[in-house]
Amino acid sequence: MPSQNAIDMVQKLYVSYYGRPADSAGLTYWSSRIDEGDLFSAINAFGNSDEYNQNFGALSHDDLIQNLYKQMFGREADQAGLKYYIEVLSSGQSTLAQIALNISEGAINDDLKVIDNRLEVANEFTRKFGNYQGEESIKAAQSMLLDVGSSYLSWMEINSIVDEAIETGRFSFGGDDSMVPPPPPWVELSSNFGGAAIQWATPSDEYETHLITNIYRDTDSSFEGAEQIGSSLSWGYYDEMPQTAYGEEFYYWVTYVSSSGVEGPVQNGNPVYAVIRPKIGEIIEDISSEIDSSELANSLATPIEIIGLQATF
Repeated sequence: MPSQNAIDMVQKLYVSYYGRPADSAGLTYWSSRIDEGDLFSAINAFGNSDEYNQNFGALSHDDLIQNLYKQMFGREADQAGLKYYIEVLSSGQSTLAQIALNISEGAINDDLKVIDNRLEVANEFTRKFGNYQGEESIKAAQSMLLDVGSSYLSWMEINSIVDEAIETGRFSFGGDDSMVPPPPPWVELSSNFGGAAIQWATPSDEYETHLITNIYRDTDSSFEGAEQIGSSLSWGYYDEMPQTAYGEEFYYWVTYVSSSGVEGPVQNGNPVYAVIRPKIGEIIEDISSEIDSSELANSLATPIEIIGLQATF
């Protein structure tokens, strides 16, 4: 297993040098090479690939440096930095891959925010869809990262960026696409206020062609008549209910679906059982309303009249 430091460095190289998230196979291979101890040899070998030659091989030194700044920071290079790195590249003092790593390591202020955000998105993309492959997939992944700026991104926003890219981009995935996905090993209810919030296990490494998860619901504990109510690219789903469903009982199942559309069986064990309760805010509002209309509240709100009070001295 590669070290986390090596994994982080390789992901940074992919984002800086190729402008895309690492694929799982490449991340593991290059991280292992770095852990073997020959850092500069690994970095230079990383930069000499068919992907580089196809996409960047015909660019001038000026365009190569500008492209690095665009991929890392979403901006053009400043003139001083551009001149310096063109000279370093032209003289053979450093390879383009080494320059990419140097520029990324020296990022500050908004540049640092941008590349950190792009790395966070890239890490999540690799974790979820690291088996992506092909030219169209690479272009879609590059486009996804170019849209990431310096504004703070929450975990939910990062996941939304990744999921939207998969939904709208033209991605293809490696692995055995004919493989029937395994059943999710566990599914659980995390909340039943205003609806059912369920979450499930991430697929194992052996099942590498996962794309989405389908969610099913029924008022009966048998899956036979269950209705599909949605799909999710993440590991959770919230089934919001109207107030008329409060107090009702529901059962839930989930299935994994591969990138070729092959759907696996429902989760191991029993369906998830949920009795829908009102939302917390609605409960508080009802309690407040009851208090406001109570006899005690009315009594406390009535002015106290003091009649016939006489002071005795």
